[in-house]
Amino acid sequence: MKKNNKGEPYLMVNRIAAKKYGVTMPGIMTFIEEQRSTALQLREILKDENFILQKLNNNAWESPTIERILNPSTSSFYYGLIDTFHVNSDFGYISLADNKRADEDSVSVVLNGKSVFDNVDLSQFKPDDDIRLDTGMNLLVFFADNFGKTPPNTGKLEVNFGTINRSLDFTDKADISATFIVAKIYYYPEESSKPSIPDFPGNIRINTSQAGQKQITDRALQRNTKLLDSFKITSAEITLALWDDAVEDGDTISLSLNEQWIVQGFAVKKKPQFLTVTLQPGNNDIIFVADNLGLIHPIHQFWKLLMANTARPMI
Repeated sequence: MKKNNKGEPYLMVNRIAAKKYGVTMPGIMTFIEEQRSTALQLREILKDENFILQKLNNNAWESPTIERILNPSTSSFYYGLIDTFHVNSDFGYISLADNKRADEDSVSVVLNGKSVFDNVDLSQFKPDDDIRLDTGMNLLVFFADNFGKTPPNTGKLEVNFGTINRSLDFTDKADISATFIVAKIYYYPEESSKPSIPDFPGNIRINTSQAGQKQITDRALQRNTKLLDSFKITSAEITLALWDDAVEDGDTISLSLNEQWIVQGFAVKKKPQFLTVTLQPGNNDIIFVADNLGLIHPIHQFWKLLMANTARPMI
C-alpha cells in the first residue's frame, strides 16, 4: 500500500517465490466447493498479471460476506481480525520491535484510519508513541509493508493500556503471509466517569434500595413480556448485535442482564452495533425493552446473539 504523487492510495502486488521463502500456498482442493472457482481465478491473476489497485471513492463495500469478516465468531475462517478486547482507559502506549531478528522489514500502524507509524524500517528505527482511543469501538491495524529478506515479516507491535497488554506479530501460521492484522479495542470509561444518560420520555432508570438491591421501577417493564427462547451455551462471553432492519427513525432500546442494565436509551442505527457481555454461571435473563416507537410504527429493532461459530437471531 503506497500513495502516488497526488497523495492517492494504491495497492501494488509484489510477488514472492513460495518454495524459496516457505510461504504456504493452499491447493485449490483445500477450499470448499463454492470457493474453488474464485480461488482459481485469483491464483491465475496473481501468478501472471501485472496490476495496481487504486482507491476510487469512500463508498463501503456491500456484500453478505461483510458480517462474517467483521465478526469472526460467525465464521470458521480467519480474516486477520483478532478477538475484541475491552479497556477502561482511553490513553495507551504502543511500541515496535523486530521480534529479536533484524530482517530489513518495514511496518506501519494505523488507528481509526489515522497513521501512527508509516513505513518504518525496523532495522533502522523502533519507535514508540502514546495513543488515545475514541469512546466505543476502535480499530488498530498493524501492516506488514514488506517481507524483508525472508517471510514472514518479523515486526512486532506491543500494545499497553495499564494492566491490559496485547502483542501483535506475524509468527502464527495463519498470519505468515498476511499483510495486516486488526485489533478491535472497545473503550468505555469507568462507571464513575460515564456520561449521564439524557433525560427523555421512555428512558428507563434503576433505583437502588437501602438494602442495596437494584429495583427497576418503570411502567415499561410492566408490559406483557414475551419469552423468545432459552438455550444452553458453553461460552461465558457473548456479543449482542443490534440494528434497525427498516429505517433509522429514532428508535431506542434498553437491555437488562440479570436485573442490571447493559445499556439504556440506546439509539439503534441501520449499521449493526455490538455489545459484548459476560454471563454468570447458571441461568441468565436478558430483557429487551423498546423505549419508544420512533417516527415510524412499529419499532423495527433487530438483535442477534453471537457466540463461538454460532449466530442466533432473536427478534
